[in-house]
Amino acid sequence: MSGVSENVTQCIRRETADKKGRVALIEGARSCTYGELFGLVGRLSKDLANCNGLRGALVAFHAPNSIEYVACSLALLELGAVLAPVPYEMPPEEIDRLCSTLEVSFLVSSNQNLELKTLAGGQRMRLACGGRNPNAVSLPEGFSELDPAFIRFTSGTTDASKGVILSQRAVLERSASVRESLALGCDDCVLWVLSMAYHFVSTIVTFLRSGMAIVICREPVSAAMRESLQSHPITLLYATPWHYGLMGSSPIFTGNECGHVRHAISTAMMLDAATANRFHEKFNFKLTQAYGIIEIGLPCIDDPALPFSAGCVGRPSRNYELRLADVDAGCGRILLRGGGMFSGYFSPFERRGDGLEWFDTGDIGSIADDGRLRIVGRAKQVIIFAGMKVFPGEVENVIRSFPGVADAILYGELDPRHGEMPVADVVLHGGGGDASLKYALRRHCYAHLESYKVPKEIHFIAELEKTLSGKTRKSKNK
Repeated sequence: MSGVSENVTQCIRRETADKKGRVALIEGARSCTYGELFGLVGRLSKDLANCNGLRGALVAFHAPNSIEYVACSLALLELGAVLAPVPYEMPPEEIDRLCSTLEVSFLVSSNQNLELKTLAGGQRMRLACGGRNPNAVSLPEGFSELDPAFIRFTSGTTDASKGVILSQRAVLERSASVRESLALGCDDCVLWVLSMAYHFVSTIVTFLRSGMAIVICREPVSAAMRESLQSHPITLLYATPWHYGLMGSSPIFTGNECGHVRHAISTAMMLDAATANRFHEKFNFKLTQAYGIIEIGLPCIDDPALPFSAGCVGRPSRNYELRLADVDAGCGRILLRGGGMFSGYFSPFERRGDGLEWFDTGDIGSIADDGRLRIVGRAKQVIIFAGMKVFPGEVENVIRSFPGVADAILYGELDPRHGEMPVADVVLHGGGGDASLKYALRRHCYAHLESYKVPKEIHFIAELEKTLSGKTRKSKNK
């Protein structure tokens, strides 16, 4: 796991050396070829190099999705910095908390209001780099030996930022695996709608190494998605169920926008059957689910030729191995190993260890007869009701399939007689909800679930609470 490998930026530069004239990034009316992209990377590298002590330092990078975001990330990596991406929409107090937790040495930001030294400018984004953080501590002993490239923070149900360490080698291994699984090439074109801060490692790097074009979607999302699909030969969609639900329900999409698309992947959260079916009916195209983990990468991407099943994320790619532990009634904890695994955690510092030990994902799953992995829920979120296990993901999918439901979570409330009571918080399209609708929703659940899995209480709420990383908070008592 130790030892220096090829730099991520150097690898992309080498693999796209013969594609300098091909379009790399498109952002509205702006675009740049691979040659122009690396020209910008070179200019930014010279300017950012003025930050003394940047090599090997932990650098928080804060900017919106843009051509410059990609170029600056590559420049920082080329300079030997360890990149800690900060979501642009994160509130200032949360940025402070993240930077304090990770004890970063530098903050590079596009925020014009920061009183920092201006270093470089793009057409629509000026970069600023603060001086070295006086409160930064020395990096942990053994940290540099991991050849780190990224620190990706994670905040599950606890908001605790652990800081997942990804080496240069891990980033290259996992991006090579995704490229192989999707059979990507320079003729492909992806519509990008997600935050680069969360998804740069396994996907943006993969797309760049493939020499393909990346169309960066702007705001408002729905109009920009439609315009991009109509204006560019998009062959790959990589989005969340929310985006696909928007496409399926919004009248601005006619159903003819996916003429060039050969693969539409759903990621980041569970894809419910109602959203998948609505998308298929409107666009005559089947959505495919993927299983992404910060510590591992994208070990599973379902085969679009196989029937859709909620929670089914496909077979592991040939670069990964999968097994289930503590199997009960066909379900067990999902363990994975393979190329691209993380090197450890930063705060507190903990090396993963050498060898190919199994990583416990914290998810519960089962293996279908055709070998595909089905995600059932999180191990820490299993609800024990009267001695019976209730997996929230399964119940949430059923609730979301009820007409009028926008989103839902299931959690356990402590109960002296039953251990935990399954309780659902439900968001309705347009809000509202009354006792008769609760009754109808529970009858719907009884028709599709075993009786002990049906929520004993249902609360209609305006919106679901989010964690620091933008995911839905999945529990209240755990």
